[in-house]
Amino acid sequence: MGLNMDRKVLEDCTKDVAPGTTLVRGCPVSLNSLGQVTAALGGGTTSAVVYGLSEGDKNQFRDDSFGEFAAFGSGKMGVAKGGIGYVEPSVFDTASGTSTLHVYDPGRTYHVNDKLYAALTGPAAGLLTNDSAARNLDSDSELTNFVGRVLVAPSGLQPKMWLDLQKA
Repeated sequence: MGLNMDRKVLEDCTKDVAPGTTLVRGCPVSLNSLGQVTAALGGGTTSAVVYGLSEGDKNQFRDDSFGEFAAFGSGKMGVAKGGIGYVEPSVFDTASGTSTLHVYDPGRTYHVNDKLYAALTGPAAGLLTNDSAARNLDSDSELTNFVGRVLVAPSGLQPKMWLDLQKA
């Protein structure tokens, strides 16, 4: 499981998923020009505005938006927009063993109260990160990719990262 929201959750379950979108539960998402959920990637730029975190999967292993576990095959994806919860890598059993899909940059060390951003470009694109170089300001000097703060940092023994989703 990649995302579990526990307390005071603000969510939006009314958005369609953009065709061809790949999502991992707990990854940062944006809305495209049609108001559809898509991965928060800048497409080589830093233009995406983070809308929240995906509450489901839509990838090569599982598709919550149309599969048997979806909300009646609605094509919609829940998006967590605020609250306290945790994210962790999703592990899928495959014919050749297991595959791990990350939601936060596994190459970084996280600490309590670190600010979290959605990495829009680079090797960690599409993942949560505490790398301040990932901060993105729009033309009005507003943060567009701030996600929240770390409440409990992940470790090698416990990959769950508890976070407080919030706006900048």
